[in-house]
This record gives sequence, structure tokens and C-alpha cells, in this order.
Amino acid sequence: MEEDQNICGESAFSALSVQGEDELRRPSVHFLTSTITVEFPDQSQHIFPCPLKCNDIALALKKHLNIKTEIYALLVNNLITSLSEFISFPSVKVKPILKESVEGHAIMRRSLVFLMGMAVHLEYPEATMTVEHSLRSGYMCEMQGVENVDETMVKKIQHRMQTLVLEDLPILTRYVPYETAIDFFENVVKRPYTVSLITANNDPAVPVDYCDGIGDKYFDLHHRTLVSRTNALKGLFKLECFKQGIKLLYPPEPYDIGLEFNDETLSALYQEYNNWGRITNTRCVGDLNRHVNENTIKYFMALNHALHDQKIVKIALDIYSRKDKVKLILAAGPSSSGKTTFAKKLSIQLEILGIKPVTISVDNYYKANKDCPIDPETGNYDFECIEALRVDLLNDHLEALIRGEEVMTPIFDFQKGEPRTVGRKIKCEANQVLVMEGIHCLNDTLTNKIPNENKFKIFLAPLTQLNFDEMNFISNNTTRLLRRMVRDYNYRGHSVTSTLKMWPGVMKAEHKYIFPFMKNADVIFNSSLDYEYSVLKVYAKPLLSAVPPSSEYYNAARELLAFLRYFHAIPAQSIPSDSLIREFIGGSFFDYD
Repeated sequence: MEEDQNICGESAFSALSVQGEDELRRPSVHFLTSTITVEFPDQSQHIFPCPLKCNDIALALKKHLNIKTEIYALLVNNLITSLSEFISFPSVKVKPILKESVEGHAIMRRSLVFLMGMAVHLEYPEATMTVEHSLRSGYMCEMQGVENVDETMVKKIQHRMQTLVLEDLPILTRYVPYETAIDFFENVVKRPYTVSLITANNDPAVPVDYCDGIGDKYFDLHHRTLVSRTNALKGLFKLECFKQGIKLLYPPEPYDIGLEFNDETLSALYQEYNNWGRITNTRCVGDLNRHVNENTIKYFMALNHALHDQKIVKIALDIYSRKDKVKLILAAGPSSSGKTTFAKKLSIQLEILGIKPVTISVDNYYKANKDCPIDPETGNYDFECIEALRVDLLNDHLEALIRGEEVMTPIFDFQKGEPRTVGRKIKCEANQVLVMEGIHCLNDTLTNKIPNENKFKIFLAPLTQLNFDEMNFISNNTTRLLRRMVRDYNYRGHSVTSTLKMWPGVMKAEHKYIFPFMKNADVIFNSSLDYEYSVLKVYAKPLLSAVPPSSEYYNAARELLAFLRYFHAIPAQSIPSDSLIREFIGGSFFDYD
């Protein structure tokens, strides 16, 4: 799944109206200091003249810390900042964003999209490029306004990208008047999604990214930091014909998820929901805002819920068609994909068909903390690995339950970190089926004693078909992170910063223990609700706004706030009590204890 590259944000320093690379080297009476004190990661302090270009800091960092790899950006006072930006604060703390880092890879991906968009416009000005979704190590890009996409077109676009890289053009950010931005995106590059995004806030000046020297021919709406020069992207991309569009390929991410679904399967999955978006005429954030503004949002929400219910009914019917064989229903998915509500709604549909579910919790089969493996990287207990579970006991119980026997399942005391002395008796009758959800449920090792013909496996993930604009789709990581922080604050007493702190570890576990087993699923359920961002905004915005600049998670908070500012809010009162989003914001019909 795509990473955070689609969480849109702005650097605090991108407000500079840079017309040319050397413009800010001239002294200005607006600077309140003649020198800047810069603290490096080793806490050494260095004095530079003001104004100071971030690239000059990067060069000094490489020399001082003996950094051999390329620096893509800087973390300046906890904000990711382009090397092309200038700073004028009396003192700053900086850290390098390296090319091989998670953040560096995200900068590279965004920059490649910017480069490809520019190349497409320069070669085929009548074409409109849209980045639809992620693939294994790339993006699926559709082309409108051209008769067909062929090898000749792909080669011309790739050659223009390579030419732009060799020219080593500076990539800069400036503000243009609202009217200029609207005219360019509406009439020149023909990007209606981007126009609708700009009109969501109607700011008098619009931030754009452009290449110095050709900024009058092409620019793109600024969201997050890019590389500072086109040459930084040398040898990092390849274009291929794919379906009716173009596949933009880039190097594997720092931690490859080992996803064994091929690009054909992923593309087909996304295409189904893209078609649904076209049917409802809701393909981007601007379309969602139109529903809010025109008071058609309740009907659109009803369509979302009907789609969920339709998919769940179909899954229940699939299970019913195999009722003589299926004894165990397994649901897995990444954090905050809505597994619990899905399982409850599926149970209702199964009961209608005469199949009564019996729920068994994987969490109750944890080993005592002291018996869990140690993570060699952190030195802490690894509660995410399958070795932290009493797999043999779970399988013995599953076998017994399938035979119709009564078993005493354990109850794990998470406060004490060990199983309770007394468990819970359960039994599975002839007309019943076991339902189990958890991180390892698609891994056959967890249920190794149960024949595959007796299992029905479901994978869940919120794969929204909404585009942010033509150059940015919305990552499922963004969706899940917003869900998680709202739920953690409401029901687990966790602050936003604690959720942001644990999130990289959560994603690492998902990449290791969930996504590689997607291939085992009998069916995939898309748990996204296209309207949910407008609801989550109401809850997440005040929490994110409270993160101070001194926090190491300040950049992540500001990026999420910048993402949410484009959505028009929807009050929670409009949402039905059985909606999946209620699992995170509260007020659900279902009991989650």
C-alpha cells in the first residue's frame, strides 16, 4: 500500500515568493539579524550569515558529519524544508533528511510525480495526467485528452524527463495570485480536481512549485517539500505502458512490504472503486465539498453505506454457499481498517442466513510478557510477532470447537501482562461458525491444524478512490492514521503525539506480518467511506493544532492539518449509528467492549 506521500502539507518557509534562485542573496532590511546560529544533530553550533540557504547548511552538514549519501531536505526546527529555501531566524536546529530514509523516499516519489507532470505537459500540452493509485514500486497514471497511450508516447515523456534531469534545474516554490492559478490549472494544464481544491479555501495567493527558467510554462500546486534540483532524480525512474495508462516506476521503499499481489490485481481492485466514484460523480475532494455545499451530502453518505452493506451481504452469501465446509472465518487488516465493526456487521448478515457466529479473540492467546520474544532492534518485547502467541493452544481449541466440544478459552489481562487464572467457556454448535480477527489471521501458521477448505479469509483496508488533486491520491495510511489518533484520544487516553510516536512501529509490523499474506485472502473488503475525512476533520483538527513547534512530531501534525484544511466539515449528527466510522468517533450502535 502507498505510504504517507499523499498526506499533504506545507513547509513553514515555503511562503517566500522566490522568483529566481539568487533573488534572496541580496541583503534586506526585513532581516532582524545578520547571522544565524545553526545547531547540528551532534549539538555542535555553527554561525552562518543571514539570509541562509538550506543547501548551504546541507553542504556544511555533509562535511562536518562525513555524510556520504545525498541529502534531500532538512528538518529545520522540526519542519521538513526544501534545500532551495532560505531561513532568517536568529537560531535553528537542523537534521538532514537523507535520500535512503523513509522521509527521503517520500520526497523522491513526490518529486518524480512533479517531474513527470511537467514532462507530460511540455510534450503533450493537450493531455491531462492523473495519478490514480500506488502499485508495488510505482504509480498508476492515467492520461486524458489523448487518443491512446503507446510506447512512442511513453518513450517521449521519459526522454523529456531525462532531459529535464540533465539540465539540473532548480525546483522552487512561490505564490501566485488566485486568478493566475485558476486560469492556469483550468485552461492550460486542464486540471479540474486542482481547481476545485483551490476553490475549497479561496486563498488570495496560491503556493506553486516550478522549475527556475521555465516557471512561465509549467507549475504545480505546492503540497509538500520536493528535491531542490532536478538532477537529484537522475536514474531513479522508468516509465512503462500499463493498462490504458502509464506506470511510473521508482526504487523500492526503505522497507519493502513484500507484497505478493501483482500490479494487475492491485489495479483491478482500485479500478472497481474508481468506477464507483465515476458513477456517483465523486472522484476528488472538490466533488465531496460540492456535496457538502449543495446539501446532497446525506444522500452521498447513504450511497457509501449501501455500498458497504452490499459488499458485506455478498461476502455472507459466499460463506453461506460454502457452509458445509467453512468452520472458521478469519479477518485481518492493518490498524484502524475497521475490522471490529466489519465482523459485527458480517455476523448480522450471517444470522439472517441461519448461521450463528461465535467470536474468538486472538488477543486472549498472548503469552505472558516475560515469555515473549525480544525485538533485536529495540530491545523491547515484540508483541507483534506470531511467536508472542500460544499458537498450539489456539489450534487445539479451534479443533475442539469445530468438533462441537466445549473449551475453556483464556482471558488475557493486559494490565498484568499475563493470562488470567480463569477463562471463558465457549462451544460451537452445528449451525454456528467461528469468527476470528487479528493481525496474523491470514498467516496459515496461526491456524496450521485447520484445513484450508474449512477457512474463509477476509482482508480489510480503507482504499479510498478519492483523489486529492490530479497529482495526488489519498493514501490509506493517511486514512488509518486519522482514524487511529481520533480513536486513541477518545477511548484509550492517548495524546496525538503518542499515536504519532507509535505509528512507524505499527506500519513496520503491518509490512512484516499483514501485507505479505494478502495473497491468502478469499475476498478483500474496502472499508473506506469517501466522506469520512470531512467528519474526522472535526475531531482531529483541534488535537493536531495543539502540537507545539518544540515537538518532534510537529511536522507530521502540520502536514495532516494542511491536508484537512481542504475538506469542508460534516457534523457527526448526520452519521448513522451503525456506520463503520462510528468505531472511531463514538456513538456506535455496536458494543466494542
